[in-house]
Amino acid sequence: MRNNNGQFSKGNSGRPKGAQNKNTKELKQLIGNFVFDNLESMQGKFEELEAKDQIRMMIDLIKIIIPKNEPEQEERPQPMILNVDEIIQNMRKLETGEE
Repeated sequence: MRNNNGQFSKGNSGRPKGAQNKNTKELKQLIGNFVFDNLESMQGKFEELEAKDQIRMMIDLIKIIIPKNEPEQEERPQPMILNVDEIIQNMRKLETGEE
């Protein structure tokens, strides 16, 4: 729900993650139908391409067909929290060569 200014109400972030808008969904359907209807002629044109162009075309098609994975969040090590006494003790150990 939106307020009078066109902003989403509190707690509503808009379209759910991964949801497609109507136009995108319809366009993908039209492209899919076109490809399916012209598969034989497209196969012939594909076979006429040089090998490097065939590979480039396959890579480009794969990028479209296979969804991208969300980048994984790297877990960063948590910093050690030391108090001043621990820092002084550790510095003394370094100076004396203790472990």
